[in-house]
Amino acid sequence: MKSPPPRSAGLVLLFFGACTARSPQVQKVAAAPLPAGVAVASFDSAWARIRATYYDTTFQGNDWAAVRDSLRPLAERARSQSDLRHAIESLFVRLGESHFSIIPREIASSIEPGSTSEEKGTPGYLGITLRLIDDRVVISRVGEGSSAEGAGIQAGWEVLRVDALDMAALVSASHAADDRRVRRAARLQVVLRATAATFGEAGEKATLVVLDHRGQQRSMEIPRGEWRGQIVRYGPLPPQYFEFEHRRYTDDAGCTGMVRFSVWMTPLLPHLERAMEDLQHCRGVILDLRGNTGGIAALVMGASGFFVTEPVSLGSMTTRAGTLRYRANPRRSNRKGEVTVPYAGKLAILIDDASASTTEIFAEGMRDIGRARLFGDTTAGQALPATLSRLPNGDLLLHVIADFHSPKGTRLEATGVIPDAVIPLRRSELLNGVDGPLVAAFHWIRKAGHRTSSGGTLVPPQP
Repeated sequence: MKSPPPRSAGLVLLFFGACTARSPQVQKVAAAPLPAGVAVASFDSAWARIRATYYDTTFQGNDWAAVRDSLRPLAERARSQSDLRHAIESLFVRLGESHFSIIPREIASSIEPGSTSEEKGTPGYLGITLRLIDDRVVISRVGEGSSAEGAGIQAGWEVLRVDALDMAALVSASHAADDRRVRRAARLQVVLRATAATFGEAGEKATLVVLDHRGQQRSMEIPRGEWRGQIVRYGPLPPQYFEFEHRRYTDDAGCTGMVRFSVWMTPLLPHLERAMEDLQHCRGVILDLRGNTGGIAALVMGASGFFVTEPVSLGSMTTRAGTLRYRANPRRSNRKGEVTVPYAGKLAILIDDASASTTEIFAEGMRDIGRARLFGDTTAGQALPATLSRLPNGDLLLHVIADFHSPKGTRLEATGVIPDAVIPLRRSELLNGVDGPLVAAFHWIRKAGHRTSSGGTLVPPQP
């Protein structure tokens, strides 16, 4: 089926770094010189699209015509695509909000249907999940059956380098910005770029330099195993690597379900339907949305329907045209037409500083309506609805078209979502096999109404 053209791509809340972080198979083509007049035309087009669609008609207190006049000379002097992108990105700086970005033409053209530069070979990965903990890139989880597990790699190990990518340099660069919001976005980029380096072609070897549990430095050459998820295409976005898993944990008090998915993309709802049918009779469900950087905004309405018994608002989106409400409606039937009942057990949601956009809207919305308790760390604060437009130079412009507030009126942009139980990941606990936020969620579900132990000694039961 052909992907829809850019104008029908729909509303997207996806922190841009995630667009390419899991798409290492996309091959860049050689950059062509700028034809005469294209730079100014592209700059003017970007400026005009923002002028016509940005939700704030005061443009954050900027005289938007004056902004164009002051920055347009940068485009007039541009001799390369890089120069032009810098000129356009200077417009974004004046507004100071997330979800303004450029998807370069080299990537945009390579992902279009029929492109000769589409993915080659079988996607592969090392099977490690990375997080930034105390300015260290740390392995928070090792996938079962992955090549990393086969090599003896463990959660809690610090990653110093993946091939040529030096983690210390990434972290150092993330400290460069003076603005707190920019620093937070840069920290998320550290995780995304580090994660991207672990992906590649199946069978291709990666050189991983780590500090192990004894503090000893190791250099390991590990082949990337075949990635087991699904590659999803949505309009002109780069390919998204969608991964979904659910498990049932059983102990003497019953069962607890765990659901984890990587991005809010179209395969989600069928997977979630099957998972919730399997977990329907569990006393509680944990949605692990740590590291989930967003996706299609409308999916929060479908996903929330599995957990609510009455129609309810999950928040409002304000555009130039007015206010739209995200409505959660109970799911009373499945895809087979069979009658179903929304899940009524306890719901815990895990979030962290790599959770962004649609994930933030969903988590805060479910908390505001009293349906979920949040565990983990404060989210990225990158939560503005945006859409895509093609520029004359072939780049895609990701630009904000709306503001968003939760059901209780909370604006998530810049501040992020603060969990009910703030429990950051700790390297010392990971080295002992303990995932603190996950442990706390299990405690809460099993012992509702009691304080969660701060010791973090409970290891979730085996599925």
